[in-house]
Amino acid sequence: MLKTDFLLAFHELEDARSVEVCLLFGVQFRRKMQARINELESAAEQAKGKAAKLDKDKSRLTMEIKDVSIQLDEVSLAAVDGAALSNVASSRHHQSVDGVHLQLT
Repeated sequence: MLKTDFLLAFHELEDARSVEVCLLFGVQFRRKMQARINELESAAEQAKGKAAKLDKDKSRLTMEIKDVSIQLDEVSLAAVDGAALSNVASSRHHQSVDGVHLQLT
């Protein structure tokens, strides 16, 4: 009976240690997983910050492109109008009347 009590006590102790080891492992695992979750949340926040900055830069560059496009259109119109006015002024400046060339001032 002593041997059986000893074996029973040994198995209970072994089971208790197994439970203790499992609990300890569970606590360590939980800590590691929480650290990993915190790390990933931090990385996600950084990625969101970068995305917001890129979106802001995109909006700014889009506005700059629109401004440059408007300026280009204005310069093109001015060049076309300037060429047309130059042609009109040149044709008015030099006219021929009955084969005689007159210069108007």
